[in-house]
Amino acid sequence: MSTLKTSILKLATPLIDENNEICDATRNMYYLHASKFGTKFFDAMTYAHMIKKLHDEFDSPSSRLSGIHILILVAKDTRPKLYKKLREYQQKLIIEKDELIKDKNVDKLNDLPTFEYLEEKLNEYDKVGKSLCYVLNYLLMYHGFRNKEFEKLKLIENKKEFDKIMKNKSKTHNSIYINPSTKTVSFFIEIYKTADHYGNKLIEINNPIFLKNMKKLRIGVDNYLWRKQDGSACSSSYVSDRIAVYSIDNLREGNIFKITVKHLIDTKDFTQLEKIATDRGTSLSTIMKSYNIQRINKYDDVEPEPEPEPEIELESVAQPKSIQLEYDNIEELSD
Repeated sequence: MSTLKTSILKLATPLIDENNEICDATRNMYYLHASKFGTKFFDAMTYAHMIKKLHDEFDSPSSRLSGIHILILVAKDTRPKLYKKLREYQQKLIIEKDELIKDKNVDKLNDLPTFEYLEEKLNEYDKVGKSLCYVLNYLLMYHGFRNKEFEKLKLIENKKEFDKIMKNKSKTHNSIYINPSTKTVSFFIEIYKTADHYGNKLIEINNPIFLKNMKKLRIGVDNYLWRKQDGSACSSSYVSDRIAVYSIDNLREGNIFKITVKHLIDTKDFTQLEKIATDRGTSLSTIMKSYNIQRINKYDDVEPEPEPEPEIELESVAQPKSIQLEYDNIEELSD
């Protein structure tokens, strides 16, 4: 029997499993995408059938790019003619996604507030004691945090333990350490969207206002920023919802990052633009192509990254409404 007389999921699974450079979240995302092509044997699938599946099961150019990646992976060494046609269609999807970004940018240029407005709101949060809002938006604005960085974000007791985590790589959580001597807040980020490509991130902040608001959160040693009553970390969907609620004017992380990028381009602060790209875990080419809302005209494309950032989150189970969360009103705490 031909080895191709099986589903795309079964063919893709060993290829996904043998890739040691991706994290479990990315691996599970690939399994999910492969399963969307159904149980029909791969050798019985025509090119037209695959493209129809792409459009039926994936609802945007970005998600279709993720889906076609699986088809290309399976076809590469088994069906060379099909592989060539899929690569050609992949380029079409890249152009389609790019044009969609430009169309959306026209609206965002008119609708999104300025960076100066974000700074005013941030200062307001500090003055009225909304420490969680301050900390969250500061990290979104000045360090390009995505939702993922806030998941499983745990406070570490001392420098020795923090250094040990950085050396041994826990891969189970992201870490915060507040150094009382240097008055620096350090974030060691291992779990984030593009960790497979950019590796671990160390971000150190010595802003006294940020430090003050971090202390007001009173997270507690070895506790997560967002946790359930039993001490376990909240789900991805819950954290994403909280970030949407606490972000300035409910703008969410993506729009706040686009406002920041526009500000840095307008002020020609390319040093800070490079820094925030590093802090986010992305490249300048990706920022200029996907996050620059002033990019509305057709001009030469920027060379893409070897591995584009995945834009489909894994489906996750919503947090039960009955769960009481300890830090939903965390900003009301005082010194």
